[in-house]
Amino acid sequence: MKNKRKIYLSVFIIWVIATFVLTSIPRMRLFTGISHFDKISHFLMYGVSGLLFSCYLREGNLPREMIFIYTVMLITLIGGVDEIHQRWVPFRVPSFYDLVADVSGGIFGSVLVILADRLRFLRPTAKNE
Repeated sequence: MKNKRKIYLSVFIIWVIATFVLTSIPRMRLFTGISHFDKISHFLMYGVSGLLFSCYLREGNLPREMIFIYTVMLITLIGGVDEIHQRWVPFRVPSFYDLVADVSGGIFGSVLVILADRLRFLRPTAKNE
């Protein structure tokens, strides 16, 4: 269990660093033909962050409610710092709507982990069948 927890935390930290590296690149214009691609990418990047951090917390045997609260708090903090840091990146601007997409993605990732955990808990075991 401790090894799994360390792995989740390590991958989470690497993912957050990669996110900050990507958002430090001036004016990334990928998939410009897709409407709202910017918000979708924020949602997905922070969704993975929320999922990884929630998995890390789940391995620590925290109650589901605390997993959700801690994850949302951390994702909001990281997303906020990321948006503020973009103020100093050429051709990038901080955006409240990007932060909303970040937090929404983090919530989604956390909810996925909590639902998966709950479904696993509700699944009948061999003794109950």
